Amino acid sequence: MKHRRGIDLTRINEATVTNSAGVNVSPDPIPRYKWRVTWPNPEDADSHKTDFQGWDGDVAVGRIRYEPHGPKRGFWLWTGHGPRKGIKSRLAPHQGYEPSARKAAAKAEDFYERLMTHNGLKTGQA
Repeated sequence: MKHRRGIDLTRINEATVTNSAGVNVSPDPIPRYKWRVTWPNPEDADSHKTDFQGWDGDVAVGRIRYEPHGPKRGFWLWTGHGPRKGIKSRLAPHQGYEPSARKAAAKAEDFYERLMTHNGLKTGQA
């Protein structure tokens, strides 16, 4: 499953991502949590390559999604989440845009860890 830039985004959790020639093309941060494809959109054949949810065990860390159109075309939207219970105070910003999937995942993970620390909760690093 290749994105139009030739990077297999379904392998976001791997330490390195290689192109078809076997060259490491990912100088971006290695994800600290498990990232999974959300679900395919029947109207968008490539949705399984461009929409991921991060997990710390059963807790949603965040979501990243590729923007194929509009003023943020080519960027990845990141949104930070967190547990449903135990959060007394939210933090901002909780979303933004980055030029790569891994940079967006890192922003969501950073937000999640700041949110958990701010609320006196621990991460499971699953």
